[in-house]
Amino acid sequence: IVLEIKAVSTLIDEHRAQLLNYLNATGCELGLLVNFGHDPGLEYERLVTGEQEVDDVYL
Repeated sequence: IVLEIKAVSTLIDEHRAQLLNYLNATGCELGLLVNFGHDPGLEYERLVTGEQEVDDVYL
């Protein structure tokens, strides 16, 4: 798993692209993009690449 932590007002496509690049570079298939700057509270997204089935991944 690759965990990308941000502190921005909202997640944008560039943040997702950066996580995808990290996943491709490491060969990992699961990434979490976590944003602590979102108001109110926490914002997160899960990114799954490769042949892994979504039902096989729990968060």
